[in-house]
Amino acid sequence: MPRTLTITFSRPEGDENVKGPFQRVRLEGEVMRAELGGQRIAAHENHSWRVDGEAYTRAECSCPCSVQLVRADGTASKRYGPFESVSFVDGIAYGDRKVFAFADRSISDWYCHDDGKHYPVLVIEPAG
Repeated sequence: MPRTLTITFSRPEGDENVKGPFQRVRLEGEVMRAELGGQRIAAHENHSWRVDGEAYTRAECSCPCSVQLVRADGTASKRYGPFESVSFVDGIAYGDRKVFAFADRSISDWYCHDDGKHYPVLVIEPAG
């Protein structure tokens, strides 16, 4: 059986909204989906994750995950991780609590700190 992950969206006051399970999660710019062209799970807008009409400040994966970034032509970065923790706060992606990438709103993509390149898609998959 394939490994799955859930995403927990949370607020500072403790409210949570858990989505999943998913085999992978794709961030197409700042829109989160389970698959290419799939239904929107969440969108990052005005410094918050919008989920089911509600705003949350943080998104966190439920299990150790690897991350890969993908260009429009399908060319992919190396696979990063596994990270024990993958989370997102205000357009910044963290792997094990260190900045991994950030959403570049001016061109609607992700800038990867490790390789210094821009990618329109960030893919998260359970490790293992």
